[in-house]
Amino acid sequence: MTTDELHDRSPASAGGLPSYGRFPQPTEHDRHGTTWENDWHQVAGRLLTHLDEDTTDSLDDTFTVSVDDYLDAGRWEREVEVLFRKGPVVAALSAHLPEPGSYRSIEIAGVPVLTVRQADGGVKAFVNSCRHRGALIVGDGCGQARRFTCPYHAWSYNTEGALVGISGRQKFGEVDTETHGLTELPCEEQSGMVFAVLQPDATLDLDAWLGGYDRVLDALGLADMELLVERTLGGPNWKIAFDGYVDGYHLDILHRDTLGVDVMGNVMTWDAWGPHQRVAFARRVTPELRDIPPADWTPAKHVGFVHTVFPHVSVAGNGGRGAMVSQLIPGPTPDRSRTI
Repeated sequence: MTTDELHDRSPASAGGLPSYGRFPQPTEHDRHGTTWENDWHQVAGRLLTHLDEDTTDSLDDTFTVSVDDYLDAGRWEREVEVLFRKGPVVAALSAHLPEPGSYRSIEIAGVPVLTVRQADGGVKAFVNSCRHRGALIVGDGCGQARRFTCPYHAWSYNTEGALVGISGRQKFGEVDTETHGLTELPCEEQSGMVFAVLQPDATLDLDAWLGGYDRVLDALGLADMELLVERTLGGPNWKIAFDGYVDGYHLDILHRDTLGVDVMGNVMTWDAWGPHQRVAFARRVTPELRDIPPADWTPAKHVGFVHTVFPHVSVAGNGGRGAMVSQLIPGPTPDRSRTI
């Protein structure tokens, strides 16, 4: 099934929701008005209908997915190259970079990326590789620094990526420091996430990429959240993990003692903004909405949401006091990945 076919058969396309690229684009009212902030009310209404009729959002017909989609080496190489190395990815959360000098280092699709909060509050992203001999400058993780020093020969760079120090310079010879700063990557912060393209000569058109989805993401409040805890889990092909985040069929089975206590399994709505998806799950308390005026409905209590940011981020949250953000990174082979 092609992306076009999947879109054409989705609830999102029926409702005229905005999309990226060749899909319909949002109107100015949709993009800047209150439509996307308040649409969870119609989602709640759809969930109530599903509960009444014992249904869920789904395609008209069943279909199968080949194992080759997850294990074929050629397909995996194309995914990594096109989706992760050439398309927008999330390099960091705003919460990783709370103040000037805050940084996050991460490897994505074989590219070491260093994102740094600037003195003016902006964010820059660089290839985390010394311009002398290509050594990794900062190990994976987050921290605070005024400059970054290569552990190999102690060349140092400031937070703006400029080369500001060469060890033993009097014996090294002439170096044009203006042209030997860290390689900068296109980068933009939006909705509590730092997006980047892993090619220095690329263009990042984030408005086109999100296609109005930023209005939905803004309502999650990620930009105002602090990082509580972070851990890394190994896993199989990255798409298997991705599929799990939008699968409500397993919630009250696999997670019966945790999420299943609160969430109903396989009672969902599904919407798409181009390649980005949002699924909503009915909670055990969702039926209470029948007796509550819509003006008093609260998403944090009555509806569960998972938002995906294509190709590799999942946000489980609904504008409440917190969210679980999962970042999926392809591993070195098709059968490996990691989730942060």
